[in-house]
Amino acid sequence: MNRTIRRVVVAALIGATAALTGATAATAAPVAARTPQLAISATDLVYGQPNLGGTRTGTNSVTITNLTSRTIAAPLITLPGGSQFGLNHGDLSGCPVLSFDGSAYRCWAEPLAAGETRTIDLGWSTVGRGPATTARVKVEVANKPSGAPVPRTAAQARFGVSFEALTGAFDIVASQLRLAGPDANGISRGTVDVTVTNISAETVLYPLVSFDIASEDSSNWDDCAAVLGALDQATCLAAPLAAGETRVLNLEWTSSHGQPGVDPTVHVYAGADATGTVVEGTGAGYPVVVVLV
Repeated sequence: MNRTIRRVVVAALIGATAALTGATAATAAPVAARTPQLAISATDLVYGQPNLGGTRTGTNSVTITNLTSRTIAAPLITLPGGSQFGLNHGDLSGCPVLSFDGSAYRCWAEPLAAGETRTIDLGWSTVGRGPATTARVKVEVANKPSGAPVPRTAAQARFGVSFEALTGAFDIVASQLRLAGPDANGISRGTVDVTVTNISAETVLYPLVSFDIASEDSSNWDDCAAVLGALDQATCLAAPLAAGETRVLNLEWTSSHGQPGVDPTVHVYAGADATGTVVEGTGAGYPVVVVLV
């Protein structure tokens, strides 16, 4: 009798376990992926030739599409930032709210109707020289204009970033100008390494290097073959520079007014002769970042 009862209990337990296992399997079925609400794409960005300030500019565009059947009030687009991506927000349309945190720009676009596709044109600038890379853009649904993104609504894309090969006579870059505080005579001094490369096919006999905000004293410009002009408005005449040759000039920069209100730019031109006459169309420049030490 007892054996019969035990067999019945065991059978009941096995049946209950099987039923529970089946129920658990049914409830653990995969959850269907959420249907995306937005799509995004972007064209490639090509930076052109640098201007005399050393800045390159380029444009690309970002296209977003509302994949839903309702208006999305605040599409949030995240764009790259940093030294290689200076967004020209003055000409930017379609982003009534824009923020920048040092590493990325965030654009809260205007409402996007159901099924609507919109393209936003972007202008960029940089003093970078490369190399080519890719960058990411992202779009999300924000909970309100200027608000936080709604979780699990992001779509993203990548675009290429490249730089036109330099043309002309020169390439030029400069280190930071580390400017020490005023000495006993009220003079602040610092040095900057200016790297000049002849990218032409011919020797430049008279490379001319100068700052747009002049150093007040150029008496210590020992890396120059000659110093032309007054000491406080000087131009460095460098030794001849062969085709493809690179040279570093260590130049002292001084000021009786401390840090300048605007960072200076260093320029290089080909001279027509040793007097400092400039050959037009040969110039190149680069911004010099001043750091107080």
